[in-house]
Amino acid sequence: MKGLNDLHNSTAAAYNPPLHSPAMKYILLLAFISFLVRKTLFCVNQTQVAFVERFGKYRRTAQSGLNFVIPIIERAVGPLSTKTRHRRLNLCGSGKDKKTVRFELSVWYKPLSGAEHLAYYLLPYPEFELQQFLQQSLHKSIDGLTLKEMQEQKEALVQHLRQDASAQLTEYGWTISRILADPIKEIQPSLVQSTVPDK
Repeated sequence: MKGLNDLHNSTAAAYNPPLHSPAMKYILLLAFISFLVRKTLFCVNQTQVAFVERFGKYRRTAQSGLNFVIPIIERAVGPLSTKTRHRRLNLCGSGKDKKTVRFELSVWYKPLSGAEHLAYYLLPYPEFELQQFLQQSLHKSIDGLTLKEMQEQKEALVQHLRQDASAQLTEYGWTISRILADPIKEIQPSLVQSTVPDK
């Protein structure tokens, strides 16, 4: 019986090395290195950027590829896509001749290179502001023009819209790269006929 116990103890010792053994130290070291790598290194995909915060405050922008953070005091947030977005917009306004016109625009916009952190923190979804800025710029641009003048100067108007709205979006980390406009059309006023019941 004693021999069986000795055999069991020796077998257990073989499969359960003590903590101070070289094998266990090697395993613990590998586990620590693996933990450190996972907490330190991170990858950012192509056409994306991420952001490194230190104690909750923006520190730097991480470009695509392998990046690192300082464990415990830093963390990575994001990502933000740097791809160009496309949106169709319908804008309305009236000029000097009081005719209501419709501008149908195709707008391409994207985060401003070097200011992606502004886009992420200030305006991650700029669609509403994009339309508001373009609408405001349109009102200012066509205020003194007739419908015929708008149609003749369409390209110059579109260029002005892009520059004016893009300048406002720049403060939030976005830029308009291109705008195309369909032919400018007058919106015909609806005719409402009031019927008076016979007495």
